[in-house]
Amino acid sequence: MIRILPPFGLSDLNVLVVRLKALTPWGKGSRKVVMRCDTRESRKKELGRYLTSVDWSVFVLGSCEDRDNLLES
Repeated sequence: MIRILPPFGLSDLNVLVVRLKALTPWGKGSRKVVMRCDTRESRKKELGRYLTSVDWSVFVLGSCEDRDNLLES
C-alpha cells in the first residue's frame, strides 16, 4: 500500500508512506556472522615465528589430562 501525503515543512516534494505486505526473511532481525582467516604471507610468517617460539616440551610429559589442563591455562 502506498499513500501520498502533502509536502512536509517547506519542501516541495510529497511524502510517500509505503507499507510492505510481507516481511522478508532478513527483516526478522536475524544476523549472519562471517569469519575469515587472514591468509596474507606476512601473517603466515608471523604465526610461524610465534609457533617456533613456544616451548612445546612441556606438553610431552604427563597424562593427557595434565596436558589438557596446561593447554587451557
